[in-house]
Amino acid sequence: MDYLGIAESELERAGGQWTAREISQQPSVWADVERLMTERAAALRAFLDPLLERPDLRIVLTGAGTSSFVGECLAPVMTRAGLAAAAVATTGNTSLVARSGVSSFQRTDPNGRSSMRRMRTGSAPI
Repeated sequence: MDYLGIAESELERAGGQWTAREISQQPSVWADVERLMTERAAALRAFLDPLLERPDLRIVLTGAGTSSFVGECLAPVMTRAGLAAAAVATTGNTSLVARSGVSSFQRTDPNGRSSMRRMRTGSAPI
């Protein structure tokens, strides 16, 4: 199979097959996300509305690669909308959270559970 117009065998030799595969699937993934959000709009509103009313809400968008890029695009928009939002790239080193000024999640935070998952897209089978 080809990804991005490059034979899979060539991508494997160069070590880029997983990255090329992820990039290739992005258009269909985003269409799926839009469909799911539309289908589940009522449930999303029911979950988000009480949180968005909290004055102490802090939103931290984390991710690597494309997810990081999306967070970096959304955080300023969310901030302009009056939300306390920050984007934190997790690529390469999970200590970036501490260096970004998001030092901890306290029990009083409305964010509920927090978790951190580290994955390098270039070597991760999707």
